[in-house]
Amino acid sequence: GIRPPTWAFLLADHWREKLDLSREQLREALAHPRISITELHSGQWIELGEQPELYPVEHGVPELPMLLNRLLKPIRYDDLGLLGFGQWDGDPNERFTDADSRRWMARFDVDSDWPAPAHRLIKPKPPAPAQASQPLSMVAGMTCTQAGWWLVPGVAGSRREFKQGEMLPTLPQQSSNSLALWQRDPDQTPPEPARHAYSGEPAPRAGRWEMETDRCVECTVQLNERLPWHESQSVRWLWTVSGMRARSGETCPYPGKWVCDYKPGTERLFDYAVLMPNVDGEKVVWRWLGLVQI
Repeated sequence: GIRPPTWAFLLADHWREKLDLSREQLREALAHPRISITELHSGQWIELGEQPELYPVEHGVPELPMLLNRLLKPIRYDDLGLLGFGQWDGDPNERFTDADSRRWMARFDVDSDWPAPAHRLIKPKPPAPAQASQPLSMVAGMTCTQAGWWLVPGVAGSRREFKQGEMLPTLPQQSSNSLALWQRDPDQTPPEPARHAYSGEPAPRAGRWEMETDRCVECTVQLNERLPWHESQSVRWLWTVSGMRARSGETCPYPGKWVCDYKPGTERLFDYAVLMPNVDGEKVVWRWLGLVQI
């Protein structure tokens, strides 16, 4: 058997299987906002809160160790013989006997009398305000047990979607000596679709796209339709908002206020049929903003 668990410990699969529980069943049994469980290859790393609850005796028995003890009691070994040195005449220190050792091992049992019944019956403190559950965490190389959006804390751009059963990868930007710890994002809101993509890639947005290096080159595609190549070259395309447009050198199709979205400070008024100008000597695409009331 095992000894009573401490604040943070590894429950190996070998011992969990003796409880006849799956990993998911163990997570459900310990579903508490302050308990954190990290999935490892050989078992589950369990932390009872952010820090140990080393209560003074007069504060009663802490909640989380009691919860975990109830689950693990069937595989606990009570006869570890946790004894110190022998006691001598006049020794001011208390020493454990075999009976004391067994009582201490069972200190988190519901029917325990350690350290004294009066102390155990102290009215518990009022419950803390509701807290969000600890996010599911798993190390790289394990298969995803819950579909959704995952990330590696502290690693920019690591957020991505995984299906249940997919393997959680090691990130290229991490060193071989570091452990990639994937965490299921509490915020499962899908990210905003990208506003740029390359030739041959599925368009993340439907609508009008402009070539980054020459904004006068455009295409219109449907969602997930592959973006085209330009003159047999792969190019980077930028999505643009909808609206009436005109290129430099073309006549203004409609009077009002116009702007070149990628040139700051270019809002201007144009009359109908005037030639749309260049900006800083560059041929650009103008977008109509609307009529202007005079």
